[in-house]
Amino acid sequence: ENDIINKVSQALLDEELVILPTDTVYGLMALSTSDNAVSKLYEAKKRDRQKPTALLVDSIEAAAEYIGNSDIKKLGEKFWPGPLTIIAEAKKNIAGSPKLGVRVPDEHFLLKVLKVVDKPVMASSANIAGEIPPSEISRVSAELSAKVAIGIDKGSTEQEQASTIVEIANGEVDLKREGPITARQIEEVLNL
Repeated sequence: ENDIINKVSQALLDEELVILPTDTVYGLMALSTSDNAVSKLYEAKKRDRQKPTALLVDSIEAAAEYIGNSDIKKLGEKFWPGPLTIIAEAKKNIAGSPKLGVRVPDEHFLLKVLKVVDKPVMASSANIAGEIPPSEISRVSAELSAKVAIGIDKGSTEQEQASTIVEIANGEVDLKREGPITARQIEEVLNL
């Protein structure tokens, strides 16, 4: 496994795209600190550059370098690692967006890759924009697969649906997409 982790990590550091399982769906991933890699990801997905993607990091501490306030800390402590993406004002400029979506995924192999790469990895579901996010690598289109250096097949993903997305801005909490974590669960943690 370590060999494969190192190969995948090196591909990311070499500004290549990879497809890896997450705890939700298969993700198309690129090194977030490389404009070249980020451009490749958007082009491969045919995704609008105005639409942000998520940054994957390996810990709550790493997430706190990019976004952070007391609500984010509460949600992170309760749901990370896990299927929750939190969008908030960026503390650091990554990929030119004033806001960042950050997530700590609950997938053992992916967390090891993130630790080795030691930089946030940009991730979006491994499908062309508008298509259904794949819960198995066999469902990734040939068109997308052709643009990737490495794809790792670990069978079906745990959740088979994309993460819950919540945006936190100016004390307001806005549920953008309900996934495995419900609005009610988020409200309970934040006493809303």
